[in-house]
Amino acid sequence: MKPVLALLVALCFVGTTDAQVQIPSRTIFDSQLKPPKSFNEFRAEYDEAEARKLQLKQQFEALRAARAQADIAESQARRAAQEDRNRQAPVAAAPPPKNSEQDDQAMREWLKAAGPRLHLFPDFDKVVYANDVSITIEMIRLMAGSPYAADIAYYFGTHKTESLAVSQMPLLEAARAVSAIEARVKK
Repeated sequence: MKPVLALLVALCFVGTTDAQVQIPSRTIFDSQLKPPKSFNEFRAEYDEAEARKLQLKQQFEALRAARAQADIAESQARRAAQEDRNRQAPVAAAPPPKNSEQDDQAMREWLKAAGPRLHLFPDFDKVVYANDVSITIEMIRLMAGSPYAADIAYYFGTHKTESLAVSQMPLLEAARAVSAIEARVKK
């Protein structure tokens, strides 16, 4: 095969002088080839890629944290707006509940427990029996078992929002709250 190739090359140059024949020193493919990279060059590229990856991860975490903060702020704003609406909404006067014999018994037990300490609070009736103090019959039953029943009731009269919160709790949570208040007023 080599002799044939040599013959073809010779035929191409028949009738030409050496000055007319220009053989390029490099082929077109040689100009596109890059020298092989060294280990240090590969390592530098890898380190740059890892640094960029870390930077992108940090940006993502910062965006996630900002989104979480925005969600919390939005939730707090919604809750505050709802509380404002609840505060501004007119409260319909509910008809006084009919006392059952059990409710009357609970009231008597509470008065018996609160009696010895009522003298400590000169404005007890004004504070505890005010219209905006929320004390349910269940709360009265819970306070009746304590020797500090008057103190707890007075606490509810002076802390109306806490009184309202306890009045809306399930019985077990309300019992825990009343016990915690009893511990505070004992001191």
